[in-house]
Amino acid sequence: FSRPTNNGITYRLTHAGGRIALITAATIKDLESSWNLRDGASSSFGVLLNQGNDFRVYYGTRNGVFFSVYCRDCNTWMFRLNRWAYMGSLAVLARITGRTERYRLVAEAVRDGLAARLGPHPRFPL
Repeated sequence: FSRPTNNGITYRLTHAGGRIALITAATIKDLESSWNLRDGASSSFGVLLNQGNDFRVYYGTRNGVFFSVYCRDCNTWMFRLNRWAYMGSLAVLARITGRTERYRLVAEAVRDGLAARLGPHPRFPL
C-alpha cells in the first residue's frame, strides 16, 4: 500500500482514511482520451490556448487552482508569484496567437478557483 497522496481523487480518498494499492499488473482502459495531453503542443500554454473544448478547459483549470490553494499545503507567496508569471506569459502568447478569448476563459477559471466558486458554471452546465 502507498502512503496518502496529494492530488485529485486520490487526495479525497486518502484524506477520508482510504488507502491506495499499486497493482502493476492491472490494465486500464480509459473511456475517453485526456484533453490536456500535449498532442502537437510544445508547452502547457499551447494546451490551454489551443486544445480541448471550453467546458474541459474551464473546469480543469478552475478545479486545479482550487485544489492547489485549498487542499494542498501551498506556499502562498510562491503560488502568487508563479500565477503572476504564468498568467502573464499566457496573456502575451494569447495576444500573439489571436487566442485572447480562450485566455479570458482561463483567467475566469483561475479567479473562480481562487474564490472557491465551485459547482456548475452557467455557460457550462454539467
